[in-house]
Amino acid sequence: MKKLLVVFLFILLSLMVFPQTYATTDDGRRVILYPDGRWQWAQPTPGPTPSPSQNLSGTWTFSWKLGVFDESIDVEIRQFSDSLTLIWKIHVYDDTIEVPWQPGQDLQFYARSFFHDRVFFKGHVEDNRTITGTVSSEGAFPKTGTFRGVRK
Repeated sequence: MKKLLVVFLFILLSLMVFPQTYATTDDGRRVILYPDGRWQWAQPTPGPTPSPSQNLSGTWTFSWKLGVFDESIDVEIRQFSDSLTLIWKIHVYDDTIEVPWQPGQDLQFYARSFFHDRVFFKGHVEDNRTITGTVSSEGAFPKTGTFRGVRK
């Protein structure tokens, strides 16, 4: 019984000596972790504030290679406060794609491809003139490649 009491006191003392732990999130923000599972931001304002100067509205060219096929499509982007509208100019008609997005976030959407029908784009806005990322196809023989969007 005495050994059990000593072990209990040791655990209680260690919790009082180390009441919190600091950690860093994947995007570089610091948090405080408590033994009971609670957490809070280490600084009052978590992380960087997205730049309001990011403006993607305009005409872009998206180019990519999946397997042996190179593709390039003109895209009209219209930026709103919390979303983008992509007018994907493919074949003889235009596809309109609504994408939830805010400055500082990655851009993710499905679109049509001439050779692969439906493809998934996941990209990062580097600046107001360049978007880069990965593109992947679906179907029986899925492929993955990279894409680049450049403002005209």
